[in-house]
Amino acid sequence: MIVDFSLMPGAAGHPPGSAKVIANESAIIFFRFSVQHSEVKAHGLTYDDHQGNAVAGSFINDQRIDIRFHRDFSDARIRNLWSGVRAEPSLSFLRDWTLYYQGRLIA
Repeated sequence: MIVDFSLMPGAAGHPPGSAKVIANESAIIFFRFSVQHSEVKAHGLTYDDHQGNAVAGSFINDQRIDIRFHRDFSDARIRNLWSGVRAEPSLSFLRDWTLYYQGRLIA
């Protein structure tokens, strides 16, 4: 999995606090809240209003990530994606974070 912190200088290896993300099974990109999900295009990932090949999410300070609805991502696919994120050594700080999809706790 490609892990990209380049849009959040100094954040690599640390809990993101308040940040946004786009991700799929092959890559995850972290960026600041001031950037829109649809503006980030890297590593083949695209997200634009519930379309594209990636999901959009936000990290919240209380160790929670919220993933927005995407018509091509089932609960099972989101859980699988998050398992891959948690398994990534450079993202070990996310292992205990809770996962919400469409406002529902799923992992």
